[in-house]
Amino acid sequence: MDEKSIMQILMYASLAQEEGEVLEGHIWVERQFLEVQNMKYYCPSVLRALLKEQQGMVNEYLALDDGGSLSAEEVITMRKKRDEIKERLNSAVNKTTPLKWVNRVIMWCADKMPSFGDSFIKEMVGDEDPKKYELKKDGTPKKPAKVDVKACIEEHADKAKTVVNKAMFANTAITQTAAARDALLKQYYKAP
Repeated sequence: MDEKSIMQILMYASLAQEEGEVLEGHIWVERQFLEVQNMKYYCPSVLRALLKEQQGMVNEYLALDDGGSLSAEEVITMRKKRDEIKERLNSAVNKTTPLKWVNRVIMWCADKMPSFGDSFIKEMVGDEDPKKYELKKDGTPKKPAKVDVKACIEEHADKAKTVVNKAMFANTAITQTAAARDALLKQYYKAP
């Protein structure tokens, strides 16, 4: 979602290690470029405010050294101030993480797209096969077995809603990311 809570287009992507692996008719975009472009167009005022804050810290860091000679105590004091500024800058950079949905999708793909609802599906259906198969006129499954998607949806719609709700409630990472995103928007988003 953008900074005004308007939904974005859902992107389908495939991970590739190099440009030569990209299928014909597809484009190669590096992750960092895609993330920056995503934030630039979907969270412009939040990104602008965050970058301004970070640039202030960089300027503060650079201003510590005026090029003059320093005593040993002054060097130690300056290093401590630099380390403090570096820590604040790293923290400010990490604030953008909730806006980087692209990175979360990539990491999910890299993890072979695990479902955080699998354990709840097993809980709901047990050991039975939840799939419904197309049947012949005599009521036996067609060969080769072909899943009847419509029948599966009709049979398990209520169970599916329950599984999704339980899985979403149990997935604290999603809740924490959403809360961090909301906090960023409250802090930095200024409606035009």
